Amino acid sequence: MNRMKTKLAVAAIAGLLAMYSEAASALEKVVVAQGNPRGFSAGLSSWFMAKKLGYFKDEGLEIDLINLNGSASVYPQVAQKRADIGWGAPIWWGQAGRDPVPVKFFYNHIYSNIWQMVVPASSSIQSFKDLKGKKIGVGGLSWQNVPVTRALLEDEAHLSSDKDYSFLAVGAGPTAFRAFSNGEVDALNLFATMNIRLQQSGQKIRYLKYPQEYLDLFSNAFFTHDDTIKNRPKMLEGFGRALAKGTVACQANLVACVKAYYEFNPTANSGTGAEKRLKENLAVVKDMQTHLYHPPGDELRYGEFKLQTWKNYIKILQQGGVIGKTVVPADALFTTRFVKAFNDFDADAVKARAKSLK
Repeated sequence: MNRMKTKLAVAAIAGLLAMYSEAASALEKVVVAQGNPRGFSAGLSSWFMAKKLGYFKDEGLEIDLINLNGSASVYPQVAQKRADIGWGAPIWWGQAGRDPVPVKFFYNHIYSNIWQMVVPASSSIQSFKDLKGKKIGVGGLSWQNVPVTRALLEDEAHLSSDKDYSFLAVGAGPTAFRAFSNGEVDALNLFATMNIRLQQSGQKIRYLKYPQEYLDLFSNAFFTHDDTIKNRPKMLEGFGRALAKGTVACQANLVACVKAYYEFNPTANSGTGAEKRLKENLAVVKDMQTHLYHPPGDELRYGEFKLQTWKNYIKILQQGGVIGKTVVPADALFTTRFVKAFNDFDADAVKARAKSLK
């Protein structure tokens, strides 16, 4: 009798495992490419919050995230369908020429400009004009901010990268901080969370003031191939909805959001000083949420683009001489057809669930 019970138990377990395997294999695989070789940082913990709470799986999706070096490396992967979705900046038309590219942005992720220019607090550099003859540190020469910064300096200070200043690739994190502190570069042009990390390392910095039209530019968004928009609309809707939920959940519980980042990046929480580390990461996540989370009264919905912002991008890059006068029309570069679906969820329920996390 006991032997029979054992056989039945083994059979039941085998059946459950088979059912689990079948359910897992039923998930639609989605390859997402992004341009930071180090992967999504603590600042984008809302991505990991979405994973932790199972929002992608709820949409029937299994995400395979691949890390590349710079946005310029991501576009070809999507254009050639080696990746289903890409994450980066809207600058490909300045790199790929004036022919239409079969790629469109569909989810506005970081909807304001996170790229900043900082100098040592004691520096004589007071404005962009003072960067003449100087070296500017950037993460990489293919990074998304370089064309916009080139346009900014041409437009605002009449400085040309051909003769007036130079970019130096210094990476991000400790290598960039060392280049900044030892005077290898005169200014650093990285994203907001890196500047917080720089200050946390003990550096005293000063920000150069950007014109408002540059501050209003969105920084990173998700894009996909035209064929994917046509053939896999439900996948894109679910992907964006999971992202939006993760952003709302993160804002509702920043501590749990950081811990979600740790869960998928355990080395980020290794070693001593856990309390100090948590405090520093909370500062990073809180700052980034100002670029991700839409507060009450904000006219934009999650994932939504403004046509005028795209027009401003084109105008700025034209003024800076980055692109010519003939370009792909702004409204051909993105779609808002999925925005309603992205926002079709109970935000209060998402917040309540997030607040219950420890």
